[in-house]
Amino acid sequence: MCQDNSCPYCGQPLPANFQRKRIKGLSVKDKLKKPRKRAETPVVTTLWGQAPVTAPTKKTGMNRFIEFWNTLPHVPKCKKGTKSYTSACKFLEQFRRFEVGSPPFLFTSEVAKKLNIKKINKIPPNVSRRGPTQVPVRRDDEIFEALATAALVYDPQYAPLNKKVLPGTLFGFLYNAYSKGLISMFLSKLELCPPLLLDAGRLDELEQQTPDWKLDIVEIVRGLYIYANRKPEDYELSLEEFKIALNVTNRIISRYEKIPTNQYHTLLHHFPNHTEFVEWWRGYCQEHVWQGMPIQALLPGKAMWNKFVDFVNADLGRDIFTGERI
Repeated sequence: MCQDNSCPYCGQPLPANFQRKRIKGLSVKDKLKKPRKRAETPVVTTLWGQAPVTAPTKKTGMNRFIEFWNTLPHVPKCKKGTKSYTSACKFLEQFRRFEVGSPPFLFTSEVAKKLNIKKINKIPPNVSRRGPTQVPVRRDDEIFEALATAALVYDPQYAPLNKKVLPGTLFGFLYNAYSKGLISMFLSKLELCPPLLLDAGRLDELEQQTPDWKLDIVEIVRGLYIYANRKPEDYELSLEEFKIALNVTNRIISRYEKIPTNQYHTLLHHFPNHTEFVEWWRGYCQEHVWQGMPIQALLPGKAMWNKFVDFVNADLGRDIFTGERI
């Protein structure tokens, strides 16, 4: 049988002593094939400024999302082959297909409204569609980002301080039918209450514990502080600044309560309530703040407060705290 002794690629004749042979199961033609380039591993960055997280590229159903979850720090790991693993895959498949709330992972109408399930399941225009039925699906990077963002609650720098209250499994984090709350901590962190740094969480708790009338005075303190330092109007006080502003408020109220109520009608005539007194103080401070002023400068006992008291005394002709003429 005649054997063609030419190169299969260029057609040039091969040397007479050239012998075709297979090397380790590969023909010469196979051996000359160029190796395929591996796709670059995608990188996911959360909305919260975290370091980029490498996402798995192996696409085997919902496994890639579980594998990604297991690479995140501090989270409870999810073992393959467990019931939690299987259930988590099913829930993430619903999330991927914009079908959150479908059986078997149901929500009451009240919980669905709080979690804004309609918004979660709203299919954006030009979304990718897969399969013969053209099912709309979320992009993988969106799901990676959602998982990484919600998982911040397990980070020691984020609230809650007591991590024992958090679900101990991935599926419990995604969906817990026995929860007395919103059933899905995962969805609640995406739509309702994003993860907060511990300072922010403590600040939120402190604000909730403070009466509204005191918060009104805290807001005045904040206004003076940002006015003095040329900060934007929507500037939010840090936890430490809020504590100082609240301390200013409490001290002002304490000083106000020391003004005599029965002598010379000083209180009844000029300061019928603490609001009037605080307004006097605010008006004086607004004219005497300086750029770069620390918020502590507004504390009663500091130079600003002492000058304000002298100003009021001079205006009334009496010491407001003793009632005596000056």
